[in-house]
Amino acid sequence: MLDFTLTDIEHKMTKLILNSILITITLCTTTSFSTIKLSQNEPKIIKITPIKEEAFKYFQLQGETATGVKGEIYLNGKKLHEFNKESSRFFNNEAQELIKNGTNEITLKISSIGKDVEKDYFSKCVVFIALHGVNEKIFPSKETQIVRIKWNPEKDQNKEHIKYVFDVKR
Repeated sequence: MLDFTLTDIEHKMTKLILNSILITITLCTTTSFSTIKLSQNEPKIIKITPIKEEAFKYFQLQGETATGVKGEIYLNGKKLHEFNKESSRFFNNEAQELIKNGTNEITLKISSIGKDVEKDYFSKCVVFIALHGVNEKIFPSKETQIVRIKWNPEKDQNKEHIKYVFDVKR
């Protein structure tokens, strides 16, 4: 009878150890997948040095997107443009209200890139964004650009999330 009890205790101990190992392996696997998933949702942060660093009175955001790309453009957290696989062009005067003295950010969120979009080249760009700064009310031009962003997808890229950070004087 004493041997039967020891075997029963040994059996329970073995079962407890195996369950502990299984729980440990499950937790490690779940944690590593969660970390990977979180890091893929975090934006890349790119610090930009403005083309011109003097103070400006008026601001305007300009953008162009190529056909086949779907996404959104934000300025300091506010969505200013959405594009849905059609080529698009925009000038947005809301930058005047959103640009602040000091650090600002333009966020580019690309949710899909079509198979026909030419990838991994430098002569053109799939998304072009420019922030214009002037001190008198004139039409924006290449000479008034203070921040210029040209984005192209890499060879096998399907999504992107980039936050461009820059300083502006008002």
